[in-house]
Amino acid sequence: MKACINEATTMNTDLLTDLQAYAEAGFESVEVWIAKLEALLEKGGSLDQVQTQMERVGIRAVAVCAQGGCLLADGQQRRTVLAELRRRLLFTRALGADVLTVYSESPEKVEPSDWEAAPRRLAEVADLADEQGITIALEFIKGSRLIGSLATAARVIAAANRPNLGVAFDTFHFYAGISKMADLENLDVSRLALVHVNDVGDTPRETWTDADRVLPGTGVLPLMEMLGLIHGKGYEGHVSLELFSRELWDADPFTAARLAHEAMQQLLAGLT
Repeated sequence: MKACINEATTMNTDLLTDLQAYAEAGFESVEVWIAKLEALLEKGGSLDQVQTQMERVGIRAVAVCAQGGCLLADGQQRRTVLAELRRRLLFTRALGADVLTVYSESPEKVEPSDWEAAPRRLAEVADLADEQGITIALEFIKGSRLIGSLATAARVIAAANRPNLGVAFDTFHFYAGISKMADLENLDVSRLALVHVNDVGDTPRETWTDADRVLPGTGVLPLMEMLGLIHGKGYEGHVSLELFSRELWDADPFTAARLAHEAMQQLLAGLT
């Protein structure tokens, strides 16, 4: 498996600085945070500028994160979401990435009709992505009443029945949510589009939020068991570190990137 870093890990830093910091730390792959790219463009930056920076420092964009609103929106709201999606797919292709992450909404209430419509809506998203040669990675979200488990994500993907659809497997959402190890054991890794890796501190699981994510090896998640199972099934794709640690956000990005790379190297070395 190949190490990658999601820009959420250094959320307070701009895209161009991220690329420099990650490359100096030793990362060869980045998962671009779409809001950072759009902020750069709004300030007068360009995709050419980002491409030039990636070439200069020697790092490649392998995925873009993330698009929401794709599974429940209807009517004019859906037209707005799909217009945004089309633009972001163009950005993804221009950066040379092959994957765009789409995450489940977390509504207060879900009707049976929402689950019935989800595969059709996801298929429409996949068809738009296919026009750009992009794979959609569907991320289940801890606590979501719509798609809150690996099993449901796999079920919706199977029902949508598109070759460019896969699961975005996140170790936090898997272990902190309602998923079971049996779900992972039953997963067809040919349907695994991307892995997000993170650890969580030793606090009551009921209190866990995204902000509690920590560097791999410094928490209590059974990462070797989870990733070992995926690796043993033949997954050789990217494993992207995605943290929302305020401590890392406030740190010097070059220091944060170095610590992140060291943690990822140690983690993946144990899987070979």
